[in-house]
Amino acid sequence: MTTEPLPPAGPAPPADRHGPASATVLVGALLVLVGIGWLLDASGVEVPWRAVLPAALIAVGLACVAGAFRGRQHALMVVGVALTVVCRWPRPPTGTSTSPGAAGSATAPSGRPPRPT
Repeated sequence: MTTEPLPPAGPAPPADRHGPASATVLVGALLVLVGIGWLLDASGVEVPWRAVLPAALIAVGLACVAGAFRGRQHALMVVGVALTVVCRWPRPPTGTSTSPGAAGSATAPSGRPPRPT
């Protein structure tokens, strides 16, 4: 058994100084904005939900363009394609009801009861 000291270790590998991926930041920001919209909607403020998906698609496109300088943005492209499919999904007409027997019910076109005036 020897009591020789161990040789000094080599230099530590450089730390990875890249920030979070663009897709991670964008999806997190979109979740925060949807949460704020949901909170506002629950408190009685009218939120234009029909504009949320197109606005999210615009944000994904801008993030793809901005992130193009760092390389291809595969995850953002997947999110963009998914949002495009969802935006193009056919919606029922605004004035119709999808539930059977609801012809005489007192609900607004949004599905919520009308606000008292």
